[in-house]
Parts: sequence; C-alpha cells; structure tokens
Amino acid sequence: MVKTEAFPTIRMKIDRLLKTTNEYQLNDLVKAVYCINLCINNRPVLESCLALNACLIEYEEKGSKRIGTYDEFKGFFGKIYDVMKPGIADDYTVEDFGEVQLRYNDKFYRVIIGTGHNNVYACLNFLPTLARNISREEELCLALEYVSGTIDYFIEENKNDGVVEKRFVLPTEILFYKVQKFFKEEVKKYDILELDSLMMSEGTTIEKAILYAGKIIFILCTMFLC
Repeated sequence: MVKTEAFPTIRMKIDRLLKTTNEYQLNDLVKAVYCINLCINNRPVLESCLALNACLIEYEEKGSKRIGTYDEFKGFFGKIYDVMKPGIADDYTVEDFGEVQLRYNDKFYRVIIGTGHNNVYACLNFLPTLARNISREEELCLALEYVSGTIDYFIEENKNDGVVEKRFVLPTEILFYKVQKFFKEEVKKYDILELDSLMMSEGTTIEKAILYAGKIIFILCTMFLC
C-alpha cells in the first residue's frame, strides 16, 4: 500500500487508475507510464503522475492488453485522461529539461529543477560535499550519469511547446517511439538495479521516494524490466 503525507486525494486516483492499468501487460505499461511522465508538458499534474507511478507498485499480474503501437498508446491515454487531467489543486510548473547543469568533478551534468520548491538547485549543489562526507560519491556519480544521459537522449524529442498553462497532454508519436527504443537499447548502459537500491526505503512516502527519484533520476520505472 502506497503511503503519502502531501497528497490526500492520491489514493482515490490510484484506485481509479488501477482499474485501467491492471488490464495491460506490465512491460508495455511501464513504457507507457514512463513516456507520459517524461513528457515535459505534463509537469503540472504532479499528483496524477505520482498516482500513475503508484499503479506500477500495486500492479496485479493479470493484464493482457498491449500498448505496442502509438494508436494503442492513444487508447490507453484516453482511458486515464479524466483521472489524470489537472484539477483545482494543480499549479503550473516551469517545464525545464536539462537547461540547468550541475558541476561535479570537473564535469557538467544536466539536471531537472522542476517547481523549485524546497530549494532544489541549492540542495543539488550540496550533494557532492554530502556524498564525499558519507562515502557515497560512486552512487552520486551513477545517479548523475543516468539523469544527464537520459536527458541528452530525449532532449530533441521532449521540447516545451510554448504553452504556459497547466494541462495533461498526449505525448507525441516521436517521443513514444523514442521511449520504445530507449528501453530496447539505451537502458542497458545503466545499472538500473543499483539505481533502484539508492531509492528504496521501507515506509517511505510516495512523494519522497518517487518525487525524489523524478528530480534526480527521472522515474525508476525501468526497474520493472530488469
């Protein structure tokens, strides 16, 4: 059962979404969720994206429907739209995607700042010192390589369209098929299980576990394919 402190209505969204997500094969579902959450124009619907991630955690292995083509992806998107669309509690979020970079060991890594809440950029700049003090520099390097590498991989297909409003939109066909290629080829470059272990913690709320992962290494949906 997913725990939360910051999103009082997320349980209702998860329960509604599960009725749809459990109809699909897990491998296809992971890639569809990754694509939707990756899409820069969907940044404002944070609670909904976390709810969709939670459906992977609570997935029941019984679905047989496929999301292998863009038309099938559009069908899936249409089924979840009413649950995912922005509500009164959602705010517009700056749609950054690697424009800001973090310097570490004389290299620059693309990062995501998101809302800017909780002094995200300042905290990111403390990471090298913190990692050094607790002897976790190898793990930090692994996370930075992943987030910067994946941003570089998707940066041309995942651009802001200039619309400044909160919304939930269908990712483009180009981005959808780029995600398929990422899971087939690119993801093999990274130690996903090791990245997963950095985020695992018993009793952690979804906003701390998945939101943190989203800011540091996107969404660790990829763990389900390993």
